[in-house]
Amino acid sequence: CEVYAFCGALFGMCSMVTLTVIALDRYFVITRPLTSIGVLSRKRALWILLGAWLYTLFWSLPPFFGWSAYVPEGLMTSCTWDYMTFTPSVRAYTMLLFVCVFFLPLFIIMYCYYCIFRAIRSTN
Repeated sequence: CEVYAFCGALFGMCSMVTLTVIALDRYFVITRPLTSIGVLSRKRALWILLGAWLYTLFWSLPPFFGWSAYVPEGLMTSCTWDYMTFTPSVRAYTMLLFVCVFFLPLFIIMYCYYCIFRAIRSTN
């Protein structure tokens, strides 16, 4: 159950962070085309992706060390982090997880695509 929940958390969070990285890349390429030429090399892209995986690993590991937990949910057929227990530790982890792994990337993506939309609209 813990491995299943850990993998679900790690891969789910990493997909959100990867979408954020893609949005940032598109933002710089479209809104600042001259400054982005030659900036992103293959090596730098690998470092950025490694950073995304390490960031999500940082947020996926705490339940193994006592900050929240991975528990069965619903009909006890799947597992996820414990968001139902109302202890301060579990609530803090859940809130930080939502802010740092969901809302922050979401707002970055929304800002990037809003700026891309404005840049494209201003060229027409």
